[in-house]
Amino acid sequence: MRRRYGEPLAEAELRTPRAVRVDVPAGTMSTLEWGEPTLPPLVLVHGLNANARYWTGVASLLTDRFRILAPDLRGHGATGFLGRSYDLATTRGELVAWADGLGLERFGLVGHSWGGKVALDVAAAFPDRIRQLVLVDPVPPLGLHPVIQMNRRMMSAIFAPERGPFASGRDYARARRFISWLHHEGDWMVDAFDHNFRFEVDGTVEPILNEAGFRAIYDGVLCHRSPLPLASVTMPVLLVRAIMSVMPFGGQVRHLTQALPQLQSRRIPGEHSLHATNPRRLAWELDRFLTGP
Repeated sequence: MRRRYGEPLAEAELRTPRAVRVDVPAGTMSTLEWGEPTLPPLVLVHGLNANARYWTGVASLLTDRFRILAPDLRGHGATGFLGRSYDLATTRGELVAWADGLGLERFGLVGHSWGGKVALDVAAAFPDRIRQLVLVDPVPPLGLHPVIQMNRRMMSAIFAPERGPFASGRDYARARRFISWLHHEGDWMVDAFDHNFRFEVDGTVEPILNEAGFRAIYDGVLCHRSPLPLASVTMPVLLVRAIMSVMPFGGQVRHLTQALPQLQSRRIPGEHSLHATNPRRLAWELDRFLTGP
């Protein structure tokens, strides 16, 4: 029996986003938007091998309080290929150019996993632009723990059903059944996952983020220390970790706490993909932090 971490969202609670395309120097970035333009802006950044639609549940619960904007980062989702560079400086610069294109001078910023590492890097480089920062089970600035990095076979097995490629739609559907976090919510989460792939006319299913891009992020960003010092990150910061976390070791949390004395920390039930396994509790924690005193 699959473990439940929270009450799944009802269909009536879900809100349909508006699709926006924003020009950046290398092309255009696909973006989803929820909420009224007059509300405070809140930017949600997805993780590796994911896309903006992963935030649908969380965004739906917060849409009355914020103007929520979620981009598909380069190589992902409807944005697709914008170039071969996936280092933090390139991703940071593109995200800031995207914010400029939307006229976002100052905004709340939330990042999950790889997106958490990107969000922390943006906050370190442009602290005056970020009102509040939330790191949702982020890849820590020190990089993935060496114990995780050494176990390449385990990581390859974890990512295999999420990456493909698949020879047929049937193979894809079979692999999808083995992704535990994908089945806590309803059809909206499966639809979001589908947007990581191209369904070709010959029946094959190919990942939108190609293998070179995936390896550039995993090997070149996730496994390395962030280059920017954290001393300039002075805005309020919330760290939200899952019970099944990509940051399982206390030393990683202590490093963040020492570098960011203003950091608040929460640990909530759920797997690493908290926006899929416990979006209701995650949205509640975000709301409390972002709108609290």
